[in-house]
Amino acid sequence: MSTVYLVRHGEAGDERINEVTYTPKNEYDKPLTRLGLTQAERLRSVFTHLNFSHSYSSDYLRAIETFDQLNVSAAKHSVLSEIREIFCECIGKNLGNTDLAEFQRQKERVQRFIDNHLLTLAGNDQVIVVAHGCFILYLLKKLTGKSFGHDMAYTGVTKLTYNGSWDFEFFNESAHLFEPVDPGITRLVCC
Repeated sequence: MSTVYLVRHGEAGDERINEVTYTPKNEYDKPLTRLGLTQAERLRSVFTHLNFSHSYSSDYLRAIETFDQLNVSAAKHSVLSEIREIFCECIGKNLGNTDLAEFQRQKERVQRFIDNHLLTLAGNDQVIVVAHGCFILYLLKKLTGKSFGHDMAYTGVTKLTYNGSWDFEFFNESAHLFEPVDPGITRLVCC
């Protein structure tokens, strides 16, 4: 059985724009805020016990910085433009949007990621994907046939398994952002 962890990036914005050196891909490519860095750092302990066969992050700086803060090890890591943000308006968040051509392009990007990276998983592969909320939501819809709404917590984690068909163990887990009631609880627990 293969396992895929989908992680939304931490909070991003212009707060650290003068502290980082990078060339933005477009106006949406922002670094993590200080809070976003903290969110990603708090998520780090969740993955310390896992070894990944593959890891992927969007090529937007906020996803790259989130991935870097996790400090995970993977046999193969790829930074991909195809898992950039999907404009939620194109998947129904803004019902007034009528840009059907853009919606089709974004659907094709999600399908390419599935075909090129998820359908090639073997046996007991463990994968982590650091991407964007709407990309993750549409990917989940394509894989499971279920809709999960329109909102995800920054650094929220979703765990999928594949054993002939896709299923999810938990969606948008964000307990790492809060102080545990029991300090001994340090790993994600399925609901």
